[in-house]
Amino acid sequence: MSRVRASSPAPSFMITRNLINKKILYHDFVIDTDNNLQNNQSVNFDTLCFYIDTFKNLILEHNLEPNSKIVIGLLPSIQQVAVIIACFELGHTIAIIDYERIDKWNDTSYVDPKTKLLMPFDAFITFADEFKDTVDARAKYVLFSKICKVLININRVAKTNSNLENKLFCKPNDNAIICTSSGTTGTPKVIVHNHDFLSKLAIRNSKMYYGKVGLTQNLNHGSSIATYFLPALCSENVTDLYLINGGLTQFVNEYEIDHLMLSYSHLIDAFIKHIPKDLPKLNLYTLSLIKQEWLQIYKSKKIKDIISIFGSNETSGPVFLNQISKQKFNPHRYFEIDNFYYINLGQDGELEVTLPIYNKIIKTNDTFSKIEAFYFHKGRNDLLRINGKDIPLQNYFEKTKQLLDADLIYDVLEQKIYLALWTETENTIKGIDELKKYLYNLSKGSHVLDKIKLLEQNKFLTGIKLDQELLRDYFRQFV
Repeated sequence: MSRVRASSPAPSFMITRNLINKKILYHDFVIDTDNNLQNNQSVNFDTLCFYIDTFKNLILEHNLEPNSKIVIGLLPSIQQVAVIIACFELGHTIAIIDYERIDKWNDTSYVDPKTKLLMPFDAFITFADEFKDTVDARAKYVLFSKICKVLININRVAKTNSNLENKLFCKPNDNAIICTSSGTTGTPKVIVHNHDFLSKLAIRNSKMYYGKVGLTQNLNHGSSIATYFLPALCSENVTDLYLINGGLTQFVNEYEIDHLMLSYSHLIDAFIKHIPKDLPKLNLYTLSLIKQEWLQIYKSKKIKDIISIFGSNETSGPVFLNQISKQKFNPHRYFEIDNFYYINLGQDGELEVTLPIYNKIIKTNDTFSKIEAFYFHKGRNDLLRINGKDIPLQNYFEKTKQLLDADLIYDVLEQKIYLALWTETENTIKGIDELKKYLYNLSKGSHVLDKIKLLEQNKFLTGIKLDQELLRDYFRQFV
């Protein structure tokens, strides 16, 4: 049986400028149309605070209710960092919109299921007064300017009140972020994390970072904000933060970055492919599995390390880590960092994580076996039932991959199974027929392929995973 960890009372914290290492220098970097690296500006803590106060004033002008839900439509930049801290200090909740849609947000009259779960939104903070349905407009910005109650343009700033840094409207138990779960096997869940949890997690994780840290996606995942972005800001050993847009390999090559998070496998694949020279100082972080083929890059000393952070939007993390530099590296072998989380393996090795602050147990639906000090990831054990029959997920997954480049999509709401094909070959039709027979026979007629469609896989990726909810919604509406 798992248990809730008893803990002695500890001071509560909030995410404010008081957590930030005051010695860090902030640098904006952008690649121009001629592929030249441009240094837009470099500022210190005092200038960052000036921006924070400026944006706090601007947000206050719009008379938002306490604990308003805010979408930030800004790319990584000093201004983005300041807006994030300003929202936290005002006690507002930042909505993490990190998923993609097959239409690239071009249908601005359609609100997808995950966005609906997070609504209503009180404000959209961006860089213009309006966005229209034009060829030049960024479609995602058009949509959110429509569905958020207030549009806040950071280029329209009011006079700064220098005393605002002393006015913190947030409280430790206030929600800091809101996001959704991945929705791998069913309707996604809404997840919130408060100031106390995220700030203490950020302080714990800050020990991982030192020197020069590159930031490319700061609001891209409900767990990464406390595993990378906030820890880098509050680390005592970080000297410089580089906020990067475009030209990543050129940038890292020139400025000898110590840490860089590329959350998803395909980003690391692209980065490794274009490394211009050896980068012996660089630690790459990912929320994905470390691929076996990356081992040769490490052994050839092109980079210092690749580190996989295991966690979820519900737990944040890292719950576990894996490092390619570990002796006898295994892509599925993880280890605990400390006792921040209480870890228990339940029935059949199901991972149960007790979150501090909340004293809440999360069952992740991942299974592990523990051998000595290491945890070996065995897969997921989610239980689904369609047409009254349990789905043997691992069996169906292995058979599908044996026959096809495809994935099965389970729709419990509609009680249907869809097949998303990623490529077609001369054996595809035969493979589909074999899969149909296999499902039918194993389920005694309960499981059939209701819809089949050839799709582009990269259009349905949310982070490291297929976005099952977007796929379900696509099959329901368009197939």
